[in-house]
Formats: sequence, structure tokens, C-alpha cells
Amino acid sequence: MYNTAHQYEVGVKYQPVPNTLVTLAYFDLTREDYLTSNPVTFQSEQQGEAQSRGVEVEARTRLFQGLDLIASYTYTDAEITQASNPVEEGEPLEYTPEHEASVWGKYRFHGGPLHGLGLGAGVRYIGDSYGAAFNASNRNLEVPDVTLVDAAITYDIGQVSLGLHAQNLLDKEYVATAFDSSATYGLRREVTGSVTYRF
Repeated sequence: MYNTAHQYEVGVKYQPVPNTLVTLAYFDLTREDYLTSNPVTFQSEQQGEAQSRGVEVEARTRLFQGLDLIASYTYTDAEITQASNPVEEGEPLEYTPEHEASVWGKYRFHGGPLHGLGLGAGVRYIGDSYGAAFNASNRNLEVPDVTLVDAAITYDIGQVSLGLHAQNLLDKEYVATAFDSSATYGLRREVTGSVTYRF
């Protein structure tokens, strides 16, 4: 199995003040050889096409020494444009939320007994989307939106950086995908550690 695609993207960057950068991008992605269901054999075949268009906005700023903020938003209009089954044509692309947004902040201590310590926290919003329905409208399988909280602690010792990262810190239970009569829950709280050495 193979897929081909072509993508167009154009963007601008704007720096209103030295410590702030705003980027804006428009994208247009077409995926060919997209899997689609044959209405006669009920087999999946690579005869479809899906298109995603949207806008991405990101802003980075440093409020004061040590505190960095990043905020982003993505709007995506995605649909199946060609399919073996006429029912699928014009349907929203599965597992592709129309709206996504996030805010992340990190404070790094400079000087004093906490020098090298970094604390980070953020919020991710994943808008509602649609699952994959077999020989039916994807709109029948709505995956609800969810807001998740992440956090991180880092500590730099010379060229070594220690990290502890938590995704879905509040251990929120949510549906991530859906297919016909079944659904899959998203990852529960996940904590990972890291050690990085900078040459």
C-alpha cells in the first residue's frame, strides 16, 4: 500500500517587538490513494482522495526574564473529495478536528538556589471531530471535544538537562476515536522522564 499527496503552504512572520514573534500560515493538502470502501465488495481500496485546508496561527513571547509563553490555534476544513462509495463523498475526514488550540508557559529560574530549574504547564483543546463509519455518514459518529492539561519540570546541570513530563495531568477520560459501534479512549495520565546531554 502506498499514498501520494501534494501540499501548498504559504505563511508570514511578524515581530512587533524584540521578544514576540507571530506566525500565520495557510495550507492546502490533497491526499491521493486514500482508503475508501467498495459498496459492492465491502473491501477497502485505495481509490479515494481527501483534502485538508486551513490556517495555523502561533504566537511566542517572553513576558519577562525567564517566562516564555506559546499560544497556537489551527482551523482545518477536511473532507473526502473522491470515494468508491458515493456515501463517503463530501463527508468530513475522520479524526480531524475543525478547531485545535493550545497555550503553554514555562518559567526558568536564573540565579539563586533554584538556578537551572524550569517549571512548565499548558492547556490543549481538541475540538470535536467525526469517527469512521462503514457504508454510512461519518457525521453519525461524533467524537466530543476535550481539554487536556500538561506539565513539565526540568533541571539543568551544566550540559545535562533532566526532565519530567506529564501529559493529561488531570487523568481525564475521553474518547479519541470511533469506528462504527466501537470507540477508543485517549491516553490517560502519562509521565515520562528524560536525560539530555548538550555537546
